Amino acid sequence: MALDHVGGTNGSGELPQADGGLVLDSETLTRLRKQVDLVASELRDSSASAAKVRQQIVARDAYGSANLAHADDLSKAYDKARVELERYVRIFGEQLESLSLVVEMSKKGFDNAEEEQIARFHKLQENARENYRTPEPRPDTRDERATGTGTEAENY
Repeated sequence: MALDHVGGTNGSGELPQADGGLVLDSETLTRLRKQVDLVASELRDSSASAAKVRQQIVARDAYGSANLAHADDLSKAYDKARVELERYVRIFGEQLESLSLVVEMSKKGFDNAEEEQIARFHKLQENARENYRTPEPRPDTRDERATGTGTEAENY
């Protein structure tokens, strides 16, 4: 199984030189992998880890009595935000793992990568594609007064 969409090495253990002159040796890639692994480790140990976010459940009663009109809405909004945060943390962790795998595979050349590494990389990329959401269009942030009719003073 080859990583046909990811380049290989030039035979010297270095990545081929791109137009921008980027050449990475094995030592540089090792340092990058250590940095990526450190970030992933810090995430796992932080209060933002998927496991800890999953535990941050707030009971409906914490938002007020049943008579409080917006308590249910607030509870549902929190639960929805927590579930989305869990998803983001998981996706971020998977992308860190993916980056770490690519760095490791590139050190020995993608053609020499282990089948298990390649399969895991493809699974992580599949998960990323499945979870990708096209961003909502941003509202036009231009000042509409700049294209007005000359009666903008009325709006102030």
